Amino acid sequence: YLELAGGAGTAGIARAVAGRLTTLAGQPLAGETVEVQRVEPGGASTTIATATTAADGSFTAAVTLTEDALIRALHGAAPAVVSPLVAVAVGRAVTLTVVSIAPLAVAGTINPPNVRTVTVEVYLAGTRQVVQSHKVRVVRGAYTVTLPTPAPGNYEVYAHVRATASNAAGATGLVPVTIS
Repeated sequence: YLELAGGAGTAGIARAVAGRLTTLAGQPLAGETVEVQRVEPGGASTTIATATTAADGSFTAAVTLTEDALIRALHGAAPAVVSPLVAVAVGRAVTLTVVSIAPLAVAGTINPPNVRTVTVEVYLAGTRQVVQSHKVRVVRGAYTVTLPTPAPGNYEVYAHVRATASNAAGATGLVPVTIS
């Protein structure tokens, strides 16, 4: 029997997938090679990682995906077995840098870059109170915007993109800004 655990990840960043290989009676199979495969909509598969099982039959493999995917694990040697498909949601990698305080200007990147807009928001620090929200055009995976400078105080700037057919949503962390 072969099981695989997936989950969510960020585009272009390696993440671990884990599983376990056992006999039908539940006995672990140690020292066996397991392939992690991406399965395309038409059913074709591509090996994206390999791993060797530990004494307890467990394995971990690092996979790097750029869009949502269906993956499976395959043990090709006897006893040959394939895991059920696992859906992996892959969010876009979004960055944000404060370029200047006065005027308040920010820039960042989106990966994968096939998105048209990013939303940049300014919050009152420590709250979720939106002070400003702007849709900004993304060109070849990069964006830059000069925002109206808010009143003196502590703020947090945040950028995010929506989910699409091929990627989960992506966002930056909150970036602190003090306006004096």
